[in-house]
This record gives sequence, C-alpha cells and structure tokens, in this order.
Amino acid sequence: MAPAFVPVTSELIERLQVSLQVHVSDAAKYQVINDTVTDTFGLIFALTQFVTPLISATLYTNYGARTMFGIVGITCFVYATILMIFNCGRSFREENAEF
Repeated sequence: MAPAFVPVTSELIERLQVSLQVHVSDAAKYQVINDTVTDTFGLIFALTQFVTPLISATLYTNYGARTMFGIVGITCFVYATILMIFNCGRSFREENAEF
C-alpha cells in the first residue's frame, strides 16, 4: 500500500483541480486542495490500519482460516467492481482521451 500512496494522491489532486477548475498558479486554492487530499488519504489509511486487524481477527475466530479468506476475496472483488463502475463509469476511455 505504501508505494501507491504518492501516485494516488497526485492523481486525486489533479482530478480535483480539473473538476474545480483550479490552476496551479492559484497558490491558495492549490494548497487547500493539496492539504485536504493528503490529510484525508492519510486519515483513511491510518483508520484502516486500526480497523482491519479487528475485523480479520473476528472473522478468523468465528469462521476459521479457509472461510475467512473466501469472505475477504469476495469482498475485495465486489469492492473493486463497485469502485470501477462508480469511479470510471461506462465512458472512461472517452473522458481520458479528452483529459
């Protein structure tokens, strides 16, 4: 997860700049976007580092290792599918061509 931290935050900042029509020369708005994105991403990363062991320990205790891995695998697949549909949409190739 750590190697993905830097590229993900820069992509989020760039998408917000385009969506909010903020140019890099506007330093005040650019700093607010930069601070908000990095703080939010860091908060979510830290929260998941706290919650994930609790959830996995509960699943392991209640269902065992084999069923736990099945639950985690299905959850990851469903989560990735939802993110792909709602973030990319059906016309993500057209949007990237314009971007």
